[in-house]
Amino acid sequence: MAEKRIAIVGAGPAGALAAHLLRERGADVVVLEKSRGPGGRCATRWAEEGRWDHGAPGFTVTDPALEPLIRQLEEQEILTEWKDPSRDGESMMWVGNPSMSALSGGLLDGVEVMTQTRVTGMGPGGLLVAEKQGEVTEVRADHVVFAIPVPQVSELLDDAHSFQEALRRVEYGATLTAMLEFDGPVSVQWNRLEVDDPILQSVIRNQTKSGRPAGERWVLHGTAEDSEKHLHMEKEGVADRLWKALQNHQLELPAPSRMMGHRWKYAHVLKPCGVPFLRSDSLSVIGDGMLGGGVEGALRSAQEWVQSWLEPHA
Repeated sequence: MAEKRIAIVGAGPAGALAAHLLRERGADVVVLEKSRGPGGRCATRWAEEGRWDHGAPGFTVTDPALEPLIRQLEEQEILTEWKDPSRDGESMMWVGNPSMSALSGGLLDGVEVMTQTRVTGMGPGGLLVAEKQGEVTEVRADHVVFAIPVPQVSELLDDAHSFQEALRRVEYGATLTAMLEFDGPVSVQWNRLEVDDPILQSVIRNQTKSGRPAGERWVLHGTAEDSEKHLHMEKEGVADRLWKALQNHQLELPAPSRMMGHRWKYAHVLKPCGVPFLRSDSLSVIGDGMLGGGVEGALRSAQEWVQSWLEPHA
């Protein structure tokens, strides 16, 4: 394929897969990620010996076109199955090993990644203006691929850009998240629990996934309605709110030895764009905002964009 410099903004599942597939074909790729490491919505919080997958707890795959990729990642031990014994195997999810962020990390092995680099503007000729640890830096590419939440892409483009109409159709919902740690074991028989509650939606025992260190570390996710309503609450208040909601479900739990909160503004897509990707001569947009469907939708978007890119550039 012709040598072109491709800059991918965002190191979540979509950006990581696009970079991985392009690098396999010999493309010159650089990934810019605002956080300290890859992961996106498949993020993992590390604190001392603790580890919490505080973004997507796992994902399912129904599209046969993704099966070869999933099996390859399973063989490489980047992905592993996660089952709940209390559900008789009816609900299996794929999870990163040893953390959800390992999905993006494994795909980006060997790819140039600029972490803690937030894109703040665009200039002519594929110029990206970014801030890295307080310093302004510039990255130039022949083609820019945005793999970040759609509203963040819209903010970086001119109001008159041809993508804006499609981007502004996309709607997201928020999720409030709490990370808990308990000293000693807790007597429950499930790995994840969906609850009927106006505040709390689900509870995940993170250590039941493969590769996680021992110790009761739980992730609580709030309901869509309550999360949207309290999105601007302080993080400490988020953790406390979800913990108090959990206490209403009579699980006889000890007080957590550690609690942390997180706010996901763009947690899930309510209204997708409706196409796998947007693409012009110099710019593309991929991710779950295109098709919806969470992690699977993000991977589908990236895979279909790469296939489209390689056809005329082979």
